Amino acid sequence: VVGRRMVSAMVGALPIAGDGRTPRLHLPDRAPLRSTVAGRLWARLAPGRPPAGGVRAMNAALVLLADHELAASTLAVRVAASTRADPYATVTAGLATISGPYHGAASRLVRQVLDRAQATSSDVALVEAYERNGLYPGFGHTLYERGDPRARVLLDLLHEAWPGNRRMAQVDALITAPSTRNDWVDDPIEGPCVSTFATPLAIVPGERFELPEGARMDN
Repeated sequence: VVGRRMVSAMVGALPIAGDGRTPRLHLPDRAPLRSTVAGRLWARLAPGRPPAGGVRAMNAALVLLADHELAASTLAVRVAASTRADPYATVTAGLATISGPYHGAASRLVRQVLDRAQATSSDVALVEAYERNGLYPGFGHTLYERGDPRARVLLDLLHEAWPGNRRMAQVDALITAPSTRNDWVDDPIEGPCVSTFATPLAIVPGERFELPEGARMDN
């Protein structure tokens, strides 16, 4: 309960980016939902109104990022809490852990790869990222060797919300590139993980933002 309240408080602490109106969350077979975390977050991170399905994609990203069992950041929070550290200290422990490139910072590295791919090509962007970071941002997961199943769900929602979007086509090209060019380096490129698809929420037309890392620690 405390964790959920803190996530809500973190969203509320962000400045309003648009007209101040919180968009409703539309889910299948349900009446529109008001004042959801996803809707409030959109109003603070995106200056424009969302397309149909935009808030639903945001909501799905928050849920999928929270549904991670015992991730490193969650473990760090629980270790800190076990010593009776105060809530602020426990969250700080989680945020410190999630800042690593194998965890929360992966989405920022993926966005760099996408920006580089736009200027060059998917092949060049991935090879350069590997040479620079020693990993392929957005690919490979210790639990999902054949690709993160959450990524497929979010990708479908993003395509539904932004059909024909140029940057989404770029994401598709980036994902399919390894299957045809796995001879770039000695290490094989494993399937994409959810951070690959949380990132497109930061690059859709007119909206450049990243999902708050607190979503990953809601457990």
